[in-house]
Amino acid sequence: MPIGELFLGAFLQVLFDRIASKPVLDFFQRDGLDKSRLSYLETILLTLEPIAEKNLPSSVEPEPKSQSWSAAVCNFVSSPFNSFEKAVASRLNEIIQMLENMANQIQVLGLAAGAPLSTALQTRLTTSLVKESEIYGRKEEKDHIIQLLLSQENEQGRAMGGVAIIGMGGMGKTTLARSVYNDDRLKGCFHLKLWIYVSNNFDVVGVTRSALEKVTAEPCNLHSLETMQVELSEKLRGRKFLVVLDDAWSERIEDWELLCCPFNTWAQGSRIIVITRNEGVADIMGGFPKVRLHKLSNEDGWSLLSRYAFQSSSSTGADSQLVKIGQKIVEKCDGLPLAMKILGSLLRSKLERKHWEKVLSSSIWDLPGGNNDILPALSLSYCFLPSRLKRCFTYCAMFPKGYEFEKENFVLLWMAGGFLDSPNIIVLEEVGDECFMELLSRSFFDEVTRLDGGQCYVIHDLIHDLAKFVSGDFCAHLEKNKPLKIAERARHISYERDDYDDFVRFEALSKAKSVRSFLPLGSFHQYEQDYLSDRVPSEILPELGALRVLSLARYKINELPTAIGDLKQLRYLDVSSTNIIVLPESICTLCNLQTLLLSGCERLKKLPTAIGNLKQLRHLDVSSTFIKELPVSIGTLCNLQTLLLKWCYGVQKLPDDMWKLSSLRCLAIDRSRVEEML
Repeated sequence: MPIGELFLGAFLQVLFDRIASKPVLDFFQRDGLDKSRLSYLETILLTLEPIAEKNLPSSVEPEPKSQSWSAAVCNFVSSPFNSFEKAVASRLNEIIQMLENMANQIQVLGLAAGAPLSTALQTRLTTSLVKESEIYGRKEEKDHIIQLLLSQENEQGRAMGGVAIIGMGGMGKTTLARSVYNDDRLKGCFHLKLWIYVSNNFDVVGVTRSALEKVTAEPCNLHSLETMQVELSEKLRGRKFLVVLDDAWSERIEDWELLCCPFNTWAQGSRIIVITRNEGVADIMGGFPKVRLHKLSNEDGWSLLSRYAFQSSSSTGADSQLVKIGQKIVEKCDGLPLAMKILGSLLRSKLERKHWEKVLSSSIWDLPGGNNDILPALSLSYCFLPSRLKRCFTYCAMFPKGYEFEKENFVLLWMAGGFLDSPNIIVLEEVGDECFMELLSRSFFDEVTRLDGGQCYVIHDLIHDLAKFVSGDFCAHLEKNKPLKIAERARHISYERDDYDDFVRFEALSKAKSVRSFLPLGSFHQYEQDYLSDRVPSEILPELGALRVLSLARYKINELPTAIGDLKQLRYLDVSSTNIIVLPESICTLCNLQTLLLSGCERLKKLPTAIGNLKQLRHLDVSSTFIKELPVSIGTLCNLQTLLLKWCYGVQKLPDDMWKLSSLRCLAIDRSRVEEML
């Protein structure tokens, strides 16, 4: 089966990158080890990584030059410490035996020997910006939808008229709706327009909150559904609205009746656009007229693919052989716009016949798609990603569908997770930025604009499905009001916060000792804090010795346990907008910490005096805190690149040794006493 070659090949490529470094090869040559066993070690090293990190001696003093993990393992194995050998010897034999058994079953698994390896997260979109050039083959449907929205006959005795846009995933429903939403013919027809992402996890409270925030342009701090609906109803009274409900799935009539209660006060002529894959949803919404999107013609498909491949709406001047190959690829995309967009972005990376022919002739096209015919095209695009991008993309599976994320924070998370490799001469953040922009250019991410004007990014639902597929059990996201159900193999976990997260919800973490990411998520506009059982940070988290990413942001916690210092592998710590008054001094023993986020900790009065021991710290944010001074030792943070002191009125001057921060790239002192004194 080609699917085995695709994903096992990608997995082995990642492992090879981890150990194909000069120190490892030197280690083999020095000790005269059998080179044929290197393929075993490629898998074994990654499996043993948590054990090795736990046993490696730690020090708050940095090495003169940063070592790769593989080099550290080699140095450790050749050192007098024999505790490592005792810790892993039996496990090593088990793994080798397992690999030998797998090798004997290659034919059963359907894997081809020597298969080539490739070389080359809140609510969703809240505005509806679209480039007209991205609309292909949908003019007739667009004109029909606008006619329905403006027609008085659309209401037919209902309090409100509307239209349902129906089509399978990847057909361009949302893109078409955005184009309608922004069309000049609708300007002045409505007092207000709202774009609301519903999702298959139908949450009346969340959708109502989102609508109220858009109407008022302010964060909603109400908790009761009744209170929110009364407020929304008053804001909408007598006004004419256009509302888009994106990605609607629920066929429960009681869900929609409850959601639409505040809409009864709207003025005559208000309209709803429902975007759905399910015709039953349109029937429930009052029998709205249905606009079904069909597959694009090959002609329109070629226009779309060439738009991304050649970055032009025309292929004029392109290699005639590339055009012929590209048109054959369009036929394989079977009229699905998202497939053409993704593959066009892939083909743009190499405008060479050999590369395009390889895409056309790939056996991945023959994969069974089941109910999702777009999977082979997306799988193909993933297959051609460089291994470094595969790691970064797979991490996205940890976030829910429709999640809005910002580039800067994603780069910090990738960096903490160890997904970014860089020569010493290149800054890791720059590598992360390049990886992000490359995924964006390949259409794995979409850039959108929030109502506040800020830029953020989202992932199409089907691309998110691909990320979940390739990540397997390693990445998990847990929905609100549900206990954590975590596979033993889970490494990266996010979850939606409840108003009160009790100890019981997190008990399953005791079985996932190798968890590396622990991220609570909430609405982008959320300002209120939630409650977290004190037992979680004091009893559960200190036991997760492999943690690299830890966030407790926006929880009502007053302190961090001293045991936080035992998380020696921690790279990213976010306790922003908590009630923490003092940080434990043990935090200064986190010798690998790269990012420390403390913004909005309004009770925080000072930083630990030994913060200078955090030699790997690169980003420190203490904005909107009440610290009165920076510790003198901060001048020894030789890797510090970002220091944010915005809205810190207590800080009146900077330490004299600040000039020693040779790596500092950004010093933000807006609205602080330091700014006033300059």
